[in-house]
Amino acid sequence: VANHKLEIKDEKTERAAFAPDTDALFQYLGFNITRGSATIRPSSLARQWRKAKRSIKRTKQLGAKAIAAGHASKVYTKRLRRRFQPIGTRNFSSYARNAADEFGSKAIRRQVVKLERMVDRAIRDLNA
Repeated sequence: VANHKLEIKDEKTERAAFAPDTDALFQYLGFNITRGSATIRPSSLARQWRKAKRSIKRTKQLGAKAIAAGHASKVYTKRLRRRFQPIGTRNFSSYARNAADEFGSKAIRRQVVKLERMVDRAIRDLNA
C-alpha cells in the first residue's frame, strides 16, 4: 500500500471473517459477497432504477413537446434502450451481466433481468 502511495481509511474498511459455520457478508464494488454467492447491493439497484425513471420521465416530456410542435410522430426511445438495456454497450446492465458470469451467480442475473424488465415495461408504456 505504501509503495503505491495509498492510504487505508479505517471508516471505509470492513473486516469479515469467513468460517465454515458462518454466513459472513462483505461489500465490494457494489456487490454483497458471501461465502457461497454474490448479489448486487440493493442500493445499487435502487439508484439505477431511479436514474431510469428520471430519464424516462424526461424523454416523455421532450417527446410530448416534439409531438405537440409537429416535429415528431412518436416518442423516440433508442437512447433510453441503449442506456438501460444490455445490448452491446457499456452500461450498468452489461456490467452486472459480466459480473454474474465472473462470479457464477444466478442471483445477480435474476436481479439484473428483473431491473431490465421493469425498465423495458416503462419504456414501452411511453408510446402506448
